[in-house]
Amino acid sequence: DAPGYGRALAQHLFAALERADVDAVIALLADDATLRIAAAPALVGHAATRDRLAAHRAPRAALRHSITDLRADADFVLAEAEVTVVRDDGAKATAPAALSLRLRGGRIVRGQWYGDPRLWERGA
Repeated sequence: DAPGYGRALAQHLFAALERADVDAVIALLADDATLRIAAAPALVGHAATRDRLAAHRAPRAALRHSITDLRADADFVLAEAEVTVVRDDGAKATAPAALSLRLRGGRIVRGQWYGDPRLWERGA
């Protein structure tokens, strides 16, 4: 069913991000997908998304998402989560976040991550 597929896609996305599996994230995206992380400029397409995710993996030892609410239908997913980042230096930060996804043909065409941008910054 469509809502079930949207939920599964969001769970696959979170799992891929936690594993730092950039290829698995890219496989979930439409070729022309647009993603935004907090207030950063939009990432358009696979190459820009791959570069951003690879660059921001470096300072992280671990990333975990605890999904607190997940709603989905045929073309939209809204997930709320507690996100915990453990940095390579051992520092740990947890903050609430939300993710909205627009789907087309079973792939993500637009995504927006709402949360504390310091979770994605070096030295946070």
